[in-house]
Amino acid sequence: YYLKQRAAECLLELPDWKERAKRGEYSDHEISVMLKYDVSPSAPFSAGLAAPPVNAGLIERATSIELSERHRRFIEPAYDPNTQSEVDIHPAVVAFLEKIK
Repeated sequence: YYLKQRAAECLLELPDWKERAKRGEYSDHEISVMLKYDVSPSAPFSAGLAAPPVNAGLIERATSIELSERHRRFIEPAYDPNTQSEVDIHPAVVAFLEKIK
């Protein structure tokens, strides 16, 4: 039920999101997600649709966000038990991760 409700809410927001994207008005989080998936905030949307206005401010914000500690934590890879970790992981957590592999 809640998934259907959230999907309906997202559909209602699509026209607003589209208009904001055309103007290049993204939140810091939206830019961070784009950068995580190698999408340029100033790139065209798809064939035949114009890109948002390319301005130095948008590119500068994207660069600033990409270099931020918050973004770096956001794009950290998932836990891999085969790599060395700087943090000691409780043996119960390691056992649980091995069990669900």
